[in-house]
Amino acid sequence: MTMTTALPDARQPVARVPRFTLIGGTALAAAVIATVLVTSLRSSPGGSVVPAVSPAVETAWGVRATQLATSADRGLVDFRFIVLDADKAFNMFQDVSNLPVLRVEGSNKVLRSVVSMAAKHDLAAGRTYFLLYRDDEGAVKRGSRVTIQFHDGSKIEHVVTR
Repeated sequence: MTMTTALPDARQPVARVPRFTLIGGTALAAAVIATVLVTSLRSSPGGSVVPAVSPAVETAWGVRATQLATSADRGLVDFRFIVLDADKAFNMFQDVSNLPVLRVEGSNKVLRSVVSMAAKHDLAAGRTYFLLYRDDEGAVKRGSRVTIQFHDGSKIEHVVTR
């Protein structure tokens, strides 16, 4: 018994996936990925990835907030910022009353007790620095909304703590 294998005829069309199916599948995959990313950012305990911004604070004090996070088993709140203008930022450290306070939104709690970093006199534009606030009562929790209030009345509102 002899077996023969039929070879495809070059004149017969080859089955192809329609172009619109590939485009639609790619678009659907992109939409699913975008939805997952947006949902995970909204539901993350740390809140938004991009911190609240205040042009008034940046102009007056030469700093841009980058993070507000609980630390030391919620006994401290870590305020991180980038120095945009070293001279203006230095003025913030000249007098303790110029340092910002943290107002916990939705409560009457205000954190004033600040432990500043040792390098406060060596500020340089483009570098990140921090202030640590004592939170003895545990007023700030992960996901809390906080307003960072500066001495001159300028503020950064609705900062979600990590």
